[in-house]
Amino acid sequence: MTIVPRQVDWAAQILGRELEIVRKEPDQCGFQVQPKRWARSGRCRG
Repeated sequence: MTIVPRQVDWAAQILGRELEIVRKEPDQCGFQVQPKRWARSGRCRG
């Protein structure tokens, strides 16, 4: 088992959050800014 499924499972079980791993395009060379893909729900409690 690779680390990616473990991270996804950990986020779901421990944090109660869905984690999606986004991989780069096969023809991409170097760094490229990805579109904003995250959303935060709820409020921070501090």
